[in-house]
Amino acid sequence: MNTFEKYDKLPGLSAALKVDGYYSAYYYSGDLAYANMGSYLQSTGFDLILGESKVAFKHRTHWGAYDEELFDYNLAHMESIPRPFFSLLMTATSHEPFDADVHEGFEGEEEPDRYRNTVHYTDRVMGDYMEEAQTKSWYDSSLIFIVSDHAHRFPYDRTIDEVERYHIPFLITGGALKDEFRGKINHRVASQVDFPAIVLGQLGLNAAPFNYSKNVFDPAAPSFAFYAFENGFGIVDDQQTLIYNTDLKELIAVFNSGLPPQAIDIALIKGKAYLQKLMQDYVEY
Repeated sequence: MNTFEKYDKLPGLSAALKVDGYYSAYYYSGDLAYANMGSYLQSTGFDLILGESKVAFKHRTHWGAYDEELFDYNLAHMESIPRPFFSLLMTATSHEPFDADVHEGFEGEEEPDRYRNTVHYTDRVMGDYMEEAQTKSWYDSSLIFIVSDHAHRFPYDRTIDEVERYHIPFLITGGALKDEFRGKINHRVASQVDFPAIVLGQLGLNAAPFNYSKNVFDPAAPSFAFYAFENGFGIVDDQQTLIYNTDLKELIAVFNSGLPPQAIDIALIKGKAYLQKLMQDYVEY
């Protein structure tokens, strides 16, 4: 995101949706200059990008306004934007250093306590947002996706390589969700990079430019997730999880149900190939 000649070559979901007539809006309560976020979002095709410089918020943390202020603004503002729309709402309160003055029943001032309080706060006001959204004119024709950009080592002080540290929520709801899918769990393994293919797949639009993305609702798509840390990676599929340390050049953890060694070898080769392809693409962009 800090390297223009690289990020401007990346496909953008907002641009892909624009082909089908979707207006796109990005709502954030923090500084859009951070990590070159504003320029990056413009390059991906957003029609409207709102941050702290354009909206007068009252209370803020290190990262931005309290989520309930942003939620309230979003609910009011989306009544006036063109339809159909792709609206992305980025929360800030539950991000470290967890400095919001919110008290959700977790005593103490240590980081794990502040983490629990701010995450509970965001969860609670998100519930309020969902209740109010159901009164809006756009709700019945909308799908709502709830996903995080990353998890955290708190509250259990997970190490950088632990797979649990990378476990994030991914929920699909909204008035347009068919009744037969409500309350259902899709057990296929996926990650945030699959979000574009999932969204575009629902609309029958082309997801080919997003070559790292897969639609988990397509039975032909592979079921796996990859994560990387400073000196290694993890690869997760339906049957096993492997964690590899690139400094030690060895597996440091294997979780499976007694699969044969060749299955482990195949998964490890896939993980190494994914990391190599990822880095090669980055270099060549």
